[in-house]
Amino acid sequence: KCLKLVLLGSVKVGKSTLIRLCQRKNFNSTYKPSTEKSVTATIPIGFNPGDSYYHCEVKDIQGLARNESVDDRMVMRQNGIILVYSIDDHETFDLAANTLGDLADRIDFEDVVIMLVANKSDLDSKREVSYDQGLELANEHNIKFYELSAKEIGEKSVSNSFSSRDNL
Repeated sequence: KCLKLVLLGSVKVGKSTLIRLCQRKNFNSTYKPSTEKSVTATIPIGFNPGDSYYHCEVKDIQGLARNESVDDRMVMRQNGIILVYSIDDHETFDLAANTLGDLADRIDFEDVVIMLVANKSDLDSKREVSYDQGLELANEHNIKFYELSAKEIGEKSVSNSFSSRDNL
């Protein structure tokens, strides 16, 4: 069975880069805005060699505008939603918070796995959103939280590079 995931977030937060890393494990620093597309990816379940993999269809949604709400077509019939923001841009965090509120009005969080991902942790010197702010937002909605750097992942798998200070 193929899991269906959707990535949501503002423009330039690294959604497409995270998908590329799952597919080809390479980082491309050239920004190219994406249009909505679905790609297949194989994502490790665990952290150890020999662990199983999920086969996923990942819908990469074009970046949400500042006051844009989530369209039902974006999230219906999905097994998981990954909401991405950039630690160096507080507006992307605000959009993520608004999107979570919008999602809470539309779907049952018990039926869909939702993760909040803070990307670009390699830009710590430009940080506008603290780790604790991300964790607090995730806790408010009882969802998983990860902070990572797609750039620093390099040849590692995305799931191995998720860093969570509390082993969420």
